[in-house]
Amino acid sequence: MINRVIVSGRLGNDPRITDFDGGGKSAQFSMAVTERGYKRQDGTEVPERTDWIRVETSRSGIAGVIEKYVKKGSFVMIDGKIRTREWEKDGAKQSATVIVIENLELCPRNDGQNGVNTPTPPQEAKTTSNSRATGSTNTPAHAPAPPVYVQDEDLPF
Repeated sequence: MINRVIVSGRLGNDPRITDFDGGGKSAQFSMAVTERGYKRQDGTEVPERTDWIRVETSRSGIAGVIEKYVKKGSFVMIDGKIRTREWEKDGAKQSATVIVIENLELCPRNDGQNGVNTPTPPQEAKTTSNSRATGSTNTPAHAPAPPVYVQDEDLPF
C-alpha cells in the first residue's frame, strides 16, 4: 500500500511552531486547497471548491524552514502522508485527518518570490522536473526563480 499525497495551496493562518526541550521543533498549520470551477460540455457550471487541510511536521529541519520563511497567505506545495489522529475529550472520541509533511516546496509568486517576499536565488534552487526534461537549468533574468524543494538531508542544521 502507498500512502502519499501531494497538495498545493495557501496557508490560512501563521504556522504554529513548537520547540521541544531536546532541541527539536514541530510545525502545524492549515492550508486552503482550491479546485477551480469549470463549465461542462452541456453548459452546466461547476463552482470553485476550497477544502481546508490540516498540515503538520515533527521534522526539525522542515519546521525551521517553515518558521523562518512561511506565513499566512504563503503558497506552498506539500508532499506527505495522510494520518488520522484520535483522542478523547470530555468522554467523547475525537479525530482529525492531517497531512504529515515529508517534503515542502516554497512556491514563488509571479514576481519570482514566495509568499513572504524572500527571493529564491536560482543558483541555490534544485532543478525541477521541467528543467530536467528539457535539459536546461538556466533561466532568463526576467523569469521567476524556480521553487525550492526542501528535504531534511538538504538542511544544514
